[in-house]
Amino acid sequence: MLRQYLYCPRKIYWRDVAKIPRPPTYLMDKGTEFHKRKSDKQYIYKNSLATYREFYIEIQSLRLKAVVDLVVEYTDHLRVVEYKHSIPIPTPKGYLVQLASHVILSEAHFNKPVTTVEVRREGGFHVELIITEENKQEVLQTRDLIEQLMDDGSLPKPCENKRRCYPCEYRRVCKIA
Repeated sequence: MLRQYLYCPRKIYWRDVAKIPRPPTYLMDKGTEFHKRKSDKQYIYKNSLATYREFYIEIQSLRLKAVVDLVVEYTDHLRVVEYKHSIPIPTPKGYLVQLASHVILSEAHFNKPVTTVEVRREGGFHVELIITEENKQEVLQTRDLIEQLMDDGSLPKPCENKRRCYPCEYRRVCKIA
């Protein structure tokens, strides 16, 4: 929800307030296929490290939950890995905030610091990202904005970047409003 809200708040409105089913898009289908291929592979880490794939974490006191694609547990720290079919460079704010939420949740769940956040993409490409305290604060701020939207129930203003409308699964219904 964090990434979707930062892309366009109306996505959250249409799906979670108006309860309009989300029709799959080409990019969503490609992402699902990519995740399926990744979940079928077994990743082996050195020294038989504990790995948690598609790991659901919910911390009620933080009012946050997520499915983290992969957490690798070392003795004194964690590595968080996210699989994306594609990821634009530079990394969009929504992706950074989504990953920051995974860091917050993993650190709280395992009581260890996350020292590495890695995004793996099709074709073996991967990049390590730096998640800042500012990114973590944006998680909490965005969470609060989403909760306010859900409580208020009013249709938010459309996002300013109209290029985001073309690939959006709600573009047809959104044009009506």
